[in-house]
Amino acid sequence: MTPKKLSSILIVSAIFFGATLAQAATYKTKLTLSVANANQSDETYELEVPGETPITASGWTSLGNITAKYKGSTPNFDKSKKLVVTVTSSNDFKLAASGITDTVTYFVATSENDTSETTTFEFSAAEINASGGTSKPIGVNVEDYSSKPNGTYEDEITYEVSVENTTTRTVTWTASDTWEVTDEEGIRSVTKDGVTVTAGSIAAKSHNILGGGTFTTNSGIFTKIEVTASNAGVSGDGWSDDGWSKKTWTGNAASVSFSGIIQDAGTGTLQIVFTIEE
Repeated sequence: MTPKKLSSILIVSAIFFGATLAQAATYKTKLTLSVANANQSDETYELEVPGETPITASGWTSLGNITAKYKGSTPNFDKSKKLVVTVTSSNDFKLAASGITDTVTYFVATSENDTSETTTFEFSAAEINASGGTSKPIGVNVEDYSSKPNGTYEDEITYEVSVENTTTRTVTWTASDTWEVTDEEGIRSVTKDGVTVTAGSIAAKSHNILGGGTFTTNSGIFTKIEVTASNAGVSGDGWSDDGWSKKTWTGNAASVSFSGIIQDAGTGTLQIVFTIEE
């Protein structure tokens, strides 16, 4: 399938009423959406991107959300597929003004805390088929432009949309694993094979996770988590009670929280199986 491209015009306009850049200025970002592929009769999704957004300062500016949802009255996006949105820039993520050599650099991100760019946004079938679809935040982090010449700086952002097959991988943690526990401000964590657990207390040698916590995958989404232990005492949204020694979570999420404890207690029975869709 040929990818569909959506274009947005990113414009920063500077209007000055004083001798220096910092005295009085108004900055605006305008995103204009155009669909390059007009024939969408066979599509089962709709994509929405942010509209016009003012920029009032350097640093973080939220543009809004990218929203993907199913088209029509019933959820019909293929469960074996995913939607991949790739953000590109016609000027290498630099805002340029006619007749001015200087440019204003920015990067696309998902929050003001991001220190690196995010240019790929993925939507699973479950996210697209959810009521109202799923929205993911997008914004720009703009460099300090206080020393830049007066002018209107522009760039064009393109959203390239493709439908791709999903892949499923399985990550298994067992009692024979060596856990390297990190501690940051009282929150302990272990990362193995792209999956991280954070909790109030983690005992590396005995493989105990106490005080509730969160499982997070660094790519894709969890569709199932199966916990087997001498005491699989976890509960929460999406978790089923399969007995004292086994609990199972099912759903679609990149981060899954739980209450209670996972306790191997040196028995060697611990096994946590993560099913991840990418």
